[in-house]
Amino acid sequence: MNVISDKTIGRLSQYRRLLLQLKQQNVRHLFSHQLGEATGLTAAQVRRDLMVIGFTGSPSKGYHVEELYAKISNFLDGHDRQLGAIVGIGNLGLAIMGYFSGRRTSVDIVVAFDVDPTKVGRVIVGRRCYHLDEMETVCKQMNISVGIITTPADVAQGVAEKMARGNLKGILNFAPSILKMPKDIYIQNMDVSMVLETVAFFASRKK
Repeated sequence: MNVISDKTIGRLSQYRRLLLQLKQQNVRHLFSHQLGEATGLTAAQVRRDLMVIGFTGSPSKGYHVEELYAKISNFLDGHDRQLGAIVGIGNLGLAIMGYFSGRRTSVDIVVAFDVDPTKVGRVIVGRRCYHLDEMETVCKQMNISVGIITTPADVAQGVAEKMARGNLKGILNFAPSILKMPKDIYIQNMDVSMVLETVAFFASRKK
């Protein structure tokens, strides 16, 4: 099996979102340079990414939008749908849960965890919230494989370790901390503060 980078998967997901919009606008064909311009990438990068999934376009018409959308979707979703858990039901956690409610994605967030007694035992945004101490047992019982951390930085490592003991294999970490985990667990860090500082830095240079 060829090794596929997380960046490639991210770009394919980006292409799919754009192709869905084009489908809804009844656009039938587009070229690699058009897909690249719309996503901030080069035409060569687009072609390389689509070669990964074995899709090529026509020299005269480019890519068929609906067929390419279906091909990418089959590639990204060609596995059992993953069940997810979110830990930390503050403002960010609530926003994430609300955003994904009713959306068709490859991960279904089905359960939440917190330590706040006003949240534990309640159904919040359609998901039952359990105490953090119950996470390992609940995640094993529900066969959860993906975890989302939206806790303060000082507890994120402990949460991640609980996720590992609960047999989770993928973690999306929004806490501003670097997690140290076994290599068989995939981690994606989303440091919002770092990204915002990066945007602010380059925005200042554009003035």
